[in-house]
Amino acid sequence: MASFIFGIVILSALLNQSVARSIDRRMAEKRVLLGGYRKIDTKDEGVVTVANFAFDSALENSPFALTLTDSNNQVLDQADFEYKVLEASLQVVAGLNYNLSIGVFRKGLEINSCVGGFNVIVYNHFGELSVIQWLEVLTYDEVTNMISENDKEGR
Repeated sequence: MASFIFGIVILSALLNQSVARSIDRRMAEKRVLLGGYRKIDTKDEGVVTVANFAFDSALENSPFALTLTDSNNQVLDQADFEYKVLEASLQVVAGLNYNLSIGVFRKGLEINSCVGGFNVIVYNHFGELSVIQWLEVLTYDEVTNMISENDKEGR
């Protein structure tokens, strides 16, 4: 009888340890490193404000603007384009760093309107916005793949 009770105690201890490890793993997955980036909703009010600024800045003065030329190598008018935030993440510092992936599209075209996109980090220091870094120019394929992934995930 004592060995039966000992077996139940050991089994109970193993089960408790397994459950505790499982809970620790789930908590670690949700935990974000202090000072690290965390994903946020692309429709968040702060994202919209920062994305407008990034889009305007990108069309005026960025590596991405150089890709927006017509067949005569003339930079196209900013009013010809619109954008969509594909991914957004936020880092809390002495202000906020927004890391955005933005797709850019020609207005008025239903098919193949994507002209590419860009990744950028914008710093919001209590309402004062500045581009910290142009990370990369996104190709048509990269933008359309991100859109497909977002659609699969229901975003």
